[in-house]
Amino acid sequence: MEVVAKTEEEFMNDVLISAGKFLKRAKPELAALPKKFHVKPITKTWTSFEMLLKGA
Repeated sequence: MEVVAKTEEEFMNDVLISAGKFLKRAKPELAALPKKFHVKPITKTWTSFEMLLKGA
């Protein structure tokens, strides 16, 4: 096991980078989900929505 220590600034920088990457991946799905729910949502639609809520 290896312990990695980070300063608060390094930690916050990592969090912001991760959030930016998540938002970049989530943007196309955010545009598509309303259309998918407007029709008849299928299991995959609900799974996508759940993953979005979890931040996956």
